[in-house]
Amino acid sequence: MHKKLSILLSILSIGLSAQTWTSSVVNDPWDGDYQIAFTIGSGGKSPYANPVLRIEKPTKGLNIYIKNLGYTGCDNNLLEFIFDDERKYRARGTSSTTQDAIFIETFSTYENKESLTVYHLLNELTKSSNLQIRFTSNCSLNTFSFGLSGSSRAVFSVLSKDIIFTKTQFFDSRDERAKIKSDSISKFKETIRMKNDSIKSTLKSEDEILNDFITNPCTFNEKLKGFVFNEKEKIQLLIEKELSFNTRDYGEIVKIYIEESSPGFYRLYGQYLKDAELKQGVSLYKVFQINKLNQLFLLE
Repeated sequence: MHKKLSILLSILSIGLSAQTWTSSVVNDPWDGDYQIAFTIGSGGKSPYANPVLRIEKPTKGLNIYIKNLGYTGCDNNLLEFIFDDERKYRARGTSSTTQDAIFIETFSTYENKESLTVYHLLNELTKSSNLQIRFTSNCSLNTFSFGLSGSSRAVFSVLSKDIIFTKTQFFDSRDERAKIKSDSISKFKETIRMKNDSIKSTLKSEDEILNDFITNPCTFNEKLKGFVFNEKEKIQLLIEKELSFNTRDYGEIVKIYIEESSPGFYRLYGQYLKDAELKQGVSLYKVFQINKLNQLFLLE
């Protein structure tokens, strides 16, 4: 019994150590001595069952990468993070020369893909209890679990107060960035409004456009000389009714015209203006036929 208990405790100890963060000093002849922090994950598919999440800050720059997570030589490498089973993020980066690691370069929220900084990732690592990572690419899919016991001490040993400072600085500028975005949207809307007003100032009213069409039937590009409607008042009322429905969806009517759909038959169309864009070829669901007297009469 004592032997079985010892074996069980040994297994638990190995499992816990694999999920515990470690920090140490690297002696590099080029970059000198610098601090690193790392942990070993679990749950992946063999031979990539135990990835290593590592943070290091040599003389130049900051490296955050995951090694032994799968083959990274394919396109569209993507890392998806879930902290404490609720907070989701995305990350992208470059593949290592050995094509078995991803160096993280961008970090963003999961839903709206708002750009964050790698310091937000580091902050999550220090305050969370567990982490799930899914690695996908055009040729790989692997999922891992990482325990975050001891992560705060290990990560802060590498970066000291840099995480708090950079993250605070980012959020302090968030309002300013939101205002810039809001101003940009407002400016765009105002530009659209001015374009609409400019175009509208040169347009005729809906009644004028309809009267012109009833008086002088036309295709989009030319007048139909010698052609007349056989029941002008009735046709005008029917078109007015059709326009009232389409205006809600397409905008303000700019032009009414007909196009030949088959010999002797013409389909009715409208051109609309919405958000400074002209929408051409909107069917008004009416068809006319021409008789021998060049009269356009409505098919009902």
